[in-house]
Amino acid sequence: MSRSETDRLPGATRRAGERVPLYVHVLTLAVAAQFVSGSSDRYGMPLPPDRVLLALGLLLLLMHPDLRRGGLRLQGIHVLMAAVVAWCIGSMIWFGPLNDPAAMFALLDAIGVIPFALFLLAPLVYATRARRHVLLRALTALGFYLGYVSVAQGLHLYSLVLPPGIVDPSHPHFGRALGPSLQVASNGLALLACTYPCAVYAARSRGLRRVFGAVAAALCVAGAFFTLTRSIWLALVLGAGAVLLAERRARGPLLVVGALAAVTVVGVLSVAPALQGSVTERAQTSRSVYDRLNANAAAVRVVLAEPMQGVGLNRFHEVESDWVWQNPEYPITNMGIDVHNVLLGHAAELGLPGVTMWLLTLAYAGLAAWRGPRLRDGPLQDWRVAALAYAVAWWTVAMLVPIKYAFPTTMLWLGLGLVADHRRLGWQRLPGVEAGPPPPGGGPPPGEGPAPDSAPPARRVDWTARRHARDANDLSHTTDTSDRNEVRA
Repeated sequence: MSRSETDRLPGATRRAGERVPLYVHVLTLAVAAQFVSGSSDRYGMPLPPDRVLLALGLLLLLMHPDLRRGGLRLQGIHVLMAAVVAWCIGSMIWFGPLNDPAAMFALLDAIGVIPFALFLLAPLVYATRARRHVLLRALTALGFYLGYVSVAQGLHLYSLVLPPGIVDPSHPHFGRALGPSLQVASNGLALLACTYPCAVYAARSRGLRRVFGAVAAALCVAGAFFTLTRSIWLALVLGAGAVLLAERRARGPLLVVGALAAVTVVGVLSVAPALQGSVTERAQTSRSVYDRLNANAAAVRVVLAEPMQGVGLNRFHEVESDWVWQNPEYPITNMGIDVHNVLLGHAAELGLPGVTMWLLTLAYAGLAAWRGPRLRDGPLQDWRVAALAYAVAWWTVAMLVPIKYAFPTTMLWLGLGLVADHRRLGWQRLPGVEAGPPPPGGGPPPGEGPAPDSAPPARRVDWTARRHARDANDLSHTTDTSDRNEVRA
């Protein structure tokens, strides 16, 4: 990327000679490509593109001097993550088989090795505003596509879905916004992960780019509604509430958008009786509630009977029938499903030691993000709000459904790592980030500083030179005063 191209990026760093390394683009594509994880064959791809891109991006990073200059040192988070991974591998060995593809996917993506790695690398990979803008553009484009597909599926306009291979009339949830993953919860979380970045992109841009970002954000919200999943609806509301509390600048626009969305939903439902019937049916259905109660009750029995080792990584659905008891108050409606609570599911499959180590790792990550810097080559407020909103949404869904999907889990850990204190993650130096005193008046305004395309290049302030000039001025003033006193004497 040339300097002139960098200057045209909204919100990007306009530093002379700065180039975004190739590994940043490749790793960003790897993150975005996780939306087809598990369904790459429907796109005509023989291999999962996220795996190929991730391997290539890590190889390019190993060859780049940024990794060596970062000065990575061992921290407690590394020990915790290694302990979680080792415990999961031990569970796979103990219960077998070690080469189970589903268990390997859970280890790599759902718990998992890849989210942990991206969390640790996020401060280094996205250290500058220009690098973070690469991620922002990718999430906006992904949000537009996922929102478009979800709205088309929700309106039953299957001829408009691209590619046609992701339309599966035999799917039990056909008629809802399944997205490319063919899972309503996974698709809903992916849409929620992209919503706020799309809005940020629109706020920082002008012209057609602003329109594109605004349309992408609207499609994400509409797509989340068309999932017809109550946990996603609740997560959307609570995530918006987190934004209202954390970002004062967004309160007015968000309230207006929320009111318009509510009016739009009521209007659409009033003129579409079929859609209204689907929404009412999903809001009043009790079958999924019975599934959740039975699975969670069975998981509690597993934890009480096998508190140390559980039943094995990704094995609960295989042994659920051994732990389900008939409750006199509700029927047994489904068998062979996962626990509809992430914490309880990890406890049942990995035992109390395993879920405790995982919780400590997530708590460490949250603490590192909470105590992260407000500035890193520009303010991080927008990304902090995005990480907070998605963390609230993710936890809301995690308490109600199983989350064993690649992209939603990766976005949770990547968002926390992007705003975390890099020293708590072991990095001593970050590329393009210069230490220096804050500017007078408490620093620049929050956010990454909306920088429209037509805005002039940002001016760098050399704080070291300014301090030296001030010291020299003070010394000159002192010398002049001494000379005048000697003349008077």
